[in-house]
Amino acid sequence: DCAKGTGCNFDKELIWTSTPYVPCNATSNSDDDGSDGNMYCINGGVVSGYSPLCTCTCPTGYGGADCTSCPTGYSGTPP
Repeated sequence: DCAKGTGCNFDKELIWTSTPYVPCNATSNSDDDGSDGNMYCINGGVVSGYSPLCTCTCPTGYGGADCTSCPTGYSGTPP
């Protein structure tokens, strides 16, 4: 049973869960995979979503799950 203030919420499919929504945050720690709301996302990438389904949307010229590689059609090595 969930009591008010215990962190119980509906998940994104509107199923009651004891796991609260945790908004995703961008970090510079390459070990952060989004499972706890911390998502490695650099080079101007924008993090969105809720843990554990964090995503990093990369600006033009960057690609990969964390904006550390070149997307298809680009060459070189991002900083």
